[in-house]
Amino acid sequence: MSEIVKNELKRHHLPAFFETPVILMGQLTTGDNLLAHNPTDAINLDNGRPIFIVHGTGDKRVSVNQTRELAALAEANGANLSVWMPEGVGHVGAMFVFTNQYEQTLVSFFKAALK
Repeated sequence: MSEIVKNELKRHHLPAFFETPVILMGQLTTGDNLLAHNPTDAINLDNGRPIFIVHGTGDKRVSVNQTRELAALAEANGANLSVWMPEGVGHVGAMFVFTNQYEQTLVSFFKAALK
């Protein structure tokens, strides 16, 4: 999460030393500690629960390499991870660019996961 915050600061042309204040302000305003959430924990502790990640390859906000690393970890641990990486799509763009495929993919995932 720290890497994502740093990238967002850079994207908005803000200095990196704002990372800690941004994280603290997020915790003050929402009551949630962003750094307490680690996607690798979800993979390591999946207990067979299905996990689904949608990540466009054109995402400039969150590196697609993070999803690739999670997929590699899931494969190494035998985690139940499904990944859909729509080509050239930016951050949260798949639902707008590939609306029908997005819906069909998620519905199929949930139908299978909730059997």
